[in-house]
Amino acid sequence: MAIELRLVVMEDTPRIHRVIKNNAKRLKRYLPKTAKAGQSMHTAKRFVEEKIREAAHRRLFCFVIITEQQEIIGNVTLKNLDWSVPKGELSYFIDQDHLRKGYTSTAVAWVVKHAFEKLSLEKLY
Repeated sequence: MAIELRLVVMEDTPRIHRVIKNNAKRLKRYLPKTAKAGQSMHTAKRFVEEKIREAAHRRLFCFVIITEQQEIIGNVTLKNLDWSVPKGELSYFIDQDHLRKGYTSTAVAWVVKHAFEKLSLEKLY
């Protein structure tokens, strides 16, 4: 099981739309803004644009989880960043067909390491 993590880009929009749409019921309760991105290709595009814009301003970083087959199966997001501390929060989701296969654990571990070593965060929640 090898995965790639990287910041979301506009070219990811169709794959983001698909994975969110396929998991909308699960996402609605805990990640309602993410769930809305699955409503249409237009809402998915706006979602991706917002994540890119927020990353450019260092307010949020949305990392997509990509399989060896180049399928986006979820994301891990660093959000609510407070650079004065510096701290942030993690949120994540994985496609229901990829649960309990170690993808989420691997992805979260990578983002935590990235947050502490590359972004110099001191606290994560």
